[in-house]
Amino acid sequence: MNNLFLFSLLLWSTRLSPMDGSGNGLEIDTRIWQEHPRRYVTADLELPDFPPTLAVSADGQLAVPVPWKQTVAIYTAEGELLRELGGRGEGIGQFQRLSMVGWLGDTLWVADQVSFRVTFFCPPDYEARAQEDPSGSLRSKRMRVPLPTAAGGWFSVRRTRNPPSDEAPEDEWVVIDPEWRATTSVLRLAPRPPRVEFRITDSTAVSVEVQPFGFHRLYTFSPDGGSVTLADRDRGLNGNGSWSYTLTRLTVDGDTVFRTVRSVDPVPLDEETRQVMIEHYVSLPVIQRSGLDVLTMRQKVAESVWFPECHPPVTDVAVGVDGWTWVRREDRWQGAVLWDTFDPSGRFDSTWELDRDIRHPTSFADGVWAAVREGGAVRLVRFSRNPPESVR
Repeated sequence: MNNLFLFSLLLWSTRLSPMDGSGNGLEIDTRIWQEHPRRYVTADLELPDFPPTLAVSADGQLAVPVPWKQTVAIYTAEGELLRELGGRGEGIGQFQRLSMVGWLGDTLWVADQVSFRVTFFCPPDYEARAQEDPSGSLRSKRMRVPLPTAAGGWFSVRRTRNPPSDEAPEDEWVVIDPEWRATTSVLRLAPRPPRVEFRITDSTAVSVEVQPFGFHRLYTFSPDGGSVTLADRDRGLNGNGSWSYTLTRLTVDGDTVFRTVRSVDPVPLDEETRQVMIEHYVSLPVIQRSGLDVLTMRQKVAESVWFPECHPPVTDVAVGVDGWTWVRREDRWQGAVLWDTFDPSGRFDSTWELDRDIRHPTSFADGVWAAVREGGAVRLVRFSRNPPESVR
């Protein structure tokens, strides 16, 4: 769900076509562009960088977290800015470190990991109300701030303590009652990504979490909190010369919605990607504080990090409010990035070849919102999967 790859964005052309020849292209919704001359609807926000996520309601309303201001901007499905909520502070309706946003019907919720509080903004006046941990016990249980579900309950992810072995701690899916008192463990989701130790000097070492080239399980929750979708990545070649990944969707009751296995061609790890990742580690504050010169830091990183022969077959997974799953394939640092899409039943639909300057494709019933970098600015654009004939 969290990924250290820094995916940048730029739109190639006016049509983003699937690779399976189905003709079901992902096309720019020019109807919105014609109706709203601003075209890129976040120009008002002057975003210096990508937002951490996008949240889309069932009717296409868009919530955009702006962490550098600790606010959330809300747009209509047609691209009109409704309002910007929140601001930095400790009061109700303010945030210290907003972490997740989402929708329950037409109500926006915002989770703050520092205050351990979830704030709800209800139309038409968007007056804020908050839910907090009444006893503080959830924090002591190594829990992330709970997130609301459409069924009226809550769920969270708990990091289990180190087991009595060399295995990494695991993330655990936990269901919480409406009063934030009773908790029930539902599922062990995945071990935490492994950590690598960089030996700075003979007596000094630092440890950082390694995500980009791990083959640990990825997971993401549905927007209504009722299911989790898991992506298990194969470590090696199958008998037919390809790699594979497995998508599994489970409900809070433990029922399997679908399980789908998809084979993909292995992509060798190129030297440019390797160098980019070395620079990523060198830029980490914990490495920068070592006091070593840049060339020595690069050498230490290159000696410490394990680089596989091929890219992992999956680097991210997301589920839209419409139940569709978007699986980001390998990131090759040059050219296009492949995205596989699956319908709510888990049936593979298409592989989209999108420019690598597109991030956070978030689907809903009538289309897809995504973040796009154009020049030095980050914008938001709405696309439609099946526009009318007049648009094609």
